[in-house]
This record gives sequence, C-alpha cells and structure tokens, in this order.
Amino acid sequence: MWSLGIGFDRSTLVSVANCLCLLEHFYLLHCLAIKFGLIIDVEVVTALVKVYSDLGGDVHECYKLFLETSGSQDVVSWTGIIMSFAERESEEALLLFSKFSWECLDDPDRYIFSSVIKACAGLATERHCSTVHAQVMKYGFESNTILANALIHAYSRCGSVELSMQAYAVHGRGREALHLSIEMDIQPDAATFVALLLACSHARPVEEGTKVVHHYSLCLLQLFDLPSSTQKVYIPSADIPT
Repeated sequence: MWSLGIGFDRSTLVSVANCLCLLEHFYLLHCLAIKFGLIIDVEVVTALVKVYSDLGGDVHECYKLFLETSGSQDVVSWTGIIMSFAERESEEALLLFSKFSWECLDDPDRYIFSSVIKACAGLATERHCSTVHAQVMKYGFESNTILANALIHAYSRCGSVELSMQAYAVHGRGREALHLSIEMDIQPDAATFVALLLACSHARPVEEGTKVVHHYSLCLLQLFDLPSSTQKVYIPSADIPT
C-alpha cells in the first residue's frame, strides 16, 4: 500500500498493528508511526504497546512508548500498559495502577480492574488483594462475575481463608465457604463451582449444601426465563448415606 504511494492514517496503522506476528515488523511500523507523526496519538500508541508486549518485547520499552502520549492517556491506554506489566512484573503493574488513580481523570473500568487483579494473583499477597477489592466495590463492580471470580482466584493464590471460597475449601472450612457464596451472590464459573463442591466434601454440611444448590438452581431458572413456580428443582435428599 505504502509502496504504491497510497497514504495511511491512524486507523490503518492500528489495523496493521493488530495483525503483526514478528518483532521485526513491529519495529518497521513503529518507525512509520514516528515518521508520520502518529506516535503521539493515544490510539496508535496503545495498539503498539499491546502488540509489542504480546510479541515478547521488553515491558520497559512498552512503558517508554506509553510515555509518548504523556498527558493525554485515557483508561484504555492505562489498561494496556498495566496489562503488559501484570503478566511479567506484577508489583510494577500495581504501582502503575496507583499512578493511574492520581493522574488519569477517567474512572477505572472492569478491564483495568481485571488486569490489576491478575497482578495481585501474581504477587500472592492478601494486602494487595484487599486494597484492589475495596476499589472494585467503591466503583460498583462487586457484582461483576468476571471480577468476582478473579478476586476469588487471587485470594486463593495468597492463601486467604477469610475472603476466598477456594481457600475455605482447601482449609476444610466448608460451611463458611457456602455462607460466603450466598453473601457474594455471584454467578459462579466452573472454578467457583469446584470450590463449592470441595467445600461440601471437606465439611459435608448437607443442609447448607442443599440450600446453595437450591439458590443457584433458582438462578438458572431466572437465566432461562423459566417460572420457578412451575418448574421442579431437584434437591439432593439430606438423608443420603455418608
């Protein structure tokens, strides 16, 4: 396209960046972005940071790219750089999130929280998990299924038995895990259901377990828009031999 004398703009460069699979091609595109003055464009830099990180580039070089748009970064560009660090340098990712909180006028969204929670899981410290958890609740994402399950995973990684259903199960505190599952009122994914089953197997609280099964069975009925009054929900009998 360029060899034919056809110009390109920001959208073209971003589209090409998302198709790159070799670092050599990234360097060429980076040079073109500089040559045509697009290196200060937030959307372009965000795309370059993502592809450079995905191709295994140095995260500190990613940060230098990110700084090219200093003063005009938005929550999307901050998410990109935090995600790059979260996968390799978790502590730096949390420091960047703190910097984002001070410098960016945008509120954090579920995508940036997802990256930060991933960093917490990498550090495996309850203090960091609790701090980010408080921020998640502050901005109204406590009922978000993806974030809730990510937090459970992060708490499990740091061994917290107070705030993780997985940790409750591993430490044999099944009743607390089941009670927590009701209090959180989330839509659990496969990993969370495994934790609930582990909790039951450790403590064998049959009565509490049947309550949880009933609770999530009703959730499934609501999901499929089925009237609970006309549908039968199978609940295991409490007198099943142990």
